[in-house]
Amino acid sequence: MRCRSPTRLVLKWVGTLLCALFLAAFLISARWQVFYRTSGLPQHIVGLKLGRLYYMQVKSSRFRPAWHTIPREGYLQWKPEWHWSGGPGHIYIPLWIPFVLVGLPTGLLWWRDLRVPPGHCPNCGYDLTGNVSGVCPECGMPVADARTPKASGR
Repeated sequence: MRCRSPTRLVLKWVGTLLCALFLAAFLISARWQVFYRTSGLPQHIVGLKLGRLYYMQVKSSRFRPAWHTIPREGYLQWKPEWHWSGGPGHIYIPLWIPFVLVGLPTGLLWWRDLRVPPGHCPNCGYDLTGNVSGVCPECGMPVADARTPKASGR
């Protein structure tokens, strides 16, 4: 078997957890608006709404985050949006962007760590059934005889 590094194992599971969190945040934000607002001026508001993560900086104490402050055009916004001139500044980041940025490397890590079936080369996965030479004909790696069953430890 290929040597699996502990770092790769940790990254694989952290990426899986982050993907699950992004998916949960998307599902929650499809139904409810969740936000956190700091006190004082300027106010900083971070929240979830309609499949987007948003950040607003408000310079007026009369501003209240409401439904109309968040774009309404469907659940999936393809492009991020930002605006800083004039009134309250804001940034909208669709949740699919961090999901893809974390999900692709995580999927690659899971794919690389697939187990090699018994009787196959641990390096390249070549089927070694009937091989008596002790060397994989595909990659040249020395391997145990594929015909001899492994000890079961009984």
